[in-house]
Amino acid sequence: MDTQNQRALLAIALFASKADGLRASGEGEAIQRALTKLGNAELDAQAVWDEVERGGRDLARTAREL
Repeated sequence: MDTQNQRALLAIALFASKADGLRASGEGEAIQRALTKLGNAELDAQAVWDEVERGGRDLARTAREL
């Protein structure tokens, strides 16, 4: 899986974690475990999170990146 696909999957996971409007600690931990398994130093998780939070990504466009 290349970095673009990993970035898109991370963004979709972040969209899903925000969907109910709650921040459950288990969701963040699960996302962190997934990032650890990906092991890609080029993937800037904080940048993806910031992009999702400020509305710089939309779900449909992100899904098309896969």
